[in-house]
Amino acid sequence: MYFEAHDDTGKMAAAKLATLLSDDIKVSPLVLDGKNAAEKTDFIRKFTRFLDEQKAGFKCVYIDASESEGNRIAMMSFLADLAQNLPEKDREAFYRAAECLMRLVSEEKELLNNYLRRKSLNSLVKAVSDAKMEALLKKHLEAQRNIRIIRDILEKYTADTPVLVFIDGLDICTADFVVKILIAIDIVFRVNNMQFVLLADMGHLSGSVSSFYGASVNPAAYLERMTGFCLKFGPSVSKEDDLLARQS
Repeated sequence: MYFEAHDDTGKMAAAKLATLLSDDIKVSPLVLDGKNAAEKTDFIRKFTRFLDEQKAGFKCVYIDASESEGNRIAMMSFLADLAQNLPEKDREAFYRAAECLMRLVSEEKELLNNYLRRKSLNSLVKAVSDAKMEALLKKHLEAQRNIRIIRDILEKYTADTPVLVFIDGLDICTADFVVKILIAIDIVFRVNNMQFVLLADMGHLSGSVSSFYGASVNPAAYLERMTGFCLKFGPSVSKEDDLLARQS
């Protein structure tokens, strides 16, 4: 049993969330916002069983990022978890492309950060004024090529059955890692039939954005652009909306 027989609130919340994720309206990445991390984790575990028993037609991938520290090894661990259900041949190609992309990030962090933040090529040149234009373009194109490889693999994997990726534990991850996850979802994993659900307190996400970018970026505006939908989870939510309510 995914929910206790008397847990009408939980079952209703699960049904609402399933309907939302099945809708054609873009909601990914959806943030399950709330202070109680353990309750959110428990709900999502029950929710995935609920989807299975209801034959909702989703593949579910659960990733616990709670031990990540925002470094290269932690990001590769996240990518390995994401690719765990891929066919072996595709999984190996995915790893190669991801490893190459991570190496580029490590070697040319400021260049790729500017690229991922969608600045112009002129801004990139100014940001790395000592770099030769040929080397700059080579790394830029190599990053795009590996992003395309990753997308193509995931597009094939999700072609027949949509995939839900639940990322838990972000509330205790470093600002650097949290922002990297948001950027990766926005830039690299923008794939048809793949949706992300982030179990994260919006206050922590906002603080992470502020810590990473400083005063130059408005965290509320940034999160509005980088996330698709926010659902409140917890006892403070009105009874009318049970566990889940839209956050404007």
